[in-house]
Amino acid sequence: MSDGKILSGMKKTTKEKQLEILRGMGGAQRVQLGAELYEMAREISRAGIRDQFPDLSEKEVEEKLKERLPK
Repeated sequence: MSDGKILSGMKKTTKEKQLEILRGMGGAQRVQLGAELYEMAREISRAGIRDQFPDLSEKEVEEKLKERLPK
């Protein structure tokens, strides 16, 4: 078995486990999880903007964020 097949098999197993967990959640839990993931993506993006443009003010960081991630 090549490394590509091993990795693709692992990814499938991980994806199947994720789907199993998500299917076990109620709708409100899935919505909450989605909101949390969205906020996490915004924080990661802010950090990237600050790394890329260290001299920006917080207001300017938020403006750049709006360009990258629609709210």
